[in-house]
Amino acid sequence: MSGFGSLSQPEEEYIITESLPDSIESPFLHPQSQTQTSEEEAILTTGVPVPSNLQTVNVASQYYVIYDENKKDIFNSWWDNTSAKQLIAADKKFHHPQWNNRLRTSTAWKQFHQAAQNPSGTPKIICKICDTVLLHPTYTSHGTQGMNRHATSTQCKQARKRNPSNDIVSAMEAASRKKLKSGFSNVPAYTTDNFHISLLRVFISLNMSFRAVENNEFRKLLCLLQPSAKDDIPGRTKMRKLLDAETQRVRKSLFKGLGETTKVNLAIDAWTSPNNLAFLGVVCYYITDDWEYKENLIGFEPLLGSHTGDHLAQVISNLLVTYKLENRLLTITTDNASNNKTMREALQKALRRLYDIRWDADRGRIPCLAHVIQLVVKKIVVSLKIECPYETIPVTFDEDEVLVNSSPGGDFGATLQKVTLLEHLHSAKRSSSESRIEAIKESDLFRMSRHAGIQHTQCAYEHFVYVNSLING
Repeated sequence: MSGFGSLSQPEEEYIITESLPDSIESPFLHPQSQTQTSEEEAILTTGVPVPSNLQTVNVASQYYVIYDENKKDIFNSWWDNTSAKQLIAADKKFHHPQWNNRLRTSTAWKQFHQAAQNPSGTPKIICKICDTVLLHPTYTSHGTQGMNRHATSTQCKQARKRNPSNDIVSAMEAASRKKLKSGFSNVPAYTTDNFHISLLRVFISLNMSFRAVENNEFRKLLCLLQPSAKDDIPGRTKMRKLLDAETQRVRKSLFKGLGETTKVNLAIDAWTSPNNLAFLGVVCYYITDDWEYKENLIGFEPLLGSHTGDHLAQVISNLLVTYKLENRLLTITTDNASNNKTMREALQKALRRLYDIRWDADRGRIPCLAHVIQLVVKKIVVSLKIECPYETIPVTFDEDEVLVNSSPGGDFGATLQKVTLLEHLHSAKRSSSESRIEAIKESDLFRMSRHAGIQHTQCAYEHFVYVNSLING
């Protein structure tokens, strides 16, 4: 096949012509349903416009609208207004086709496109190999036997030999894929510079050693993909130079377009790798003149030696100078670690001494909200800590209550019990003295004492005294 409009003539026993004449030879039609009345032909003569975002193909001077699962709503909306849909209501031998590909179980469907003739909307299937057009099997309530028979026909086998990758929809898009057969978008033309940059990005994204570029098998692979790249493949020294050059280029473009009066903010945090290597991450964020939020990672610096405030201040100062942001600093977001406070103080002095820049370490600090919440929750949990005088608590399962085994100062289960106790305390504080005692008896700690076999003795009494002191506190 050479494309749409100049197609090989399919075998007579498989093709279904578009006017559906008498004596149709089709594997999908019973003999008694192979003739179409003039009334049916009249219904199929009208049509509706095809939406522009649906794929239309030309096979043997007939146009077909291809069904696309991603555009099924648009397709169904168009097809519901075609005359073929009206024919279903007029003639019971035709049925609503099942377009949904996800319901298919037979592998025969992989070789066919689902389509509808334009303008009538008559459901069809089109062979991807030889462009043979068949009536949609579900339109006449037939199975896939005819599809399988066509796939093994001489005509289809010969077409497969001539063009193993033949696909009518792909052929429509062949012109746009001449320069791009890989399926990726925005792939530049081959040049030495583009090849070097692409190779560098591959090594960085895969965390590969630059030594791999000197591996003979790797170089053979590159030459296989692009024979002219033989003399352009760099060595590891060249790769290092390419990395430095690309780093400088990205740095220069990172803050391109930054307003003259725009201030920037930093967020810093230290991180230790699994092999105990410490790094300081520095993120710069700001709002442009167009009120667009921007965020750039400007540093992931190794921390050698002790993590003193002076050391951190030196690292941040160097980054500000590298990106020419020393006179744009507005705030720094950190946690409450003591070295962060000394870092801000040291940075304030350095900016004043070296660049005569007045930056206030106290007013320029924003506490990390996540860390603040962590400290608040930790303080609350610690304040709720109640030491249990016994070492173990047996597990008891009941329809009304389930006690989770937990050691003193334990995990989430113990914390949840303490929160529940706090709820009882809050309720008891607003009630009378008599109801206070009842609330305490209903507390988890009191029930645990009972289930542990401690019959309201010293342990229960200690809990009672402690809880009562909290209430009256």
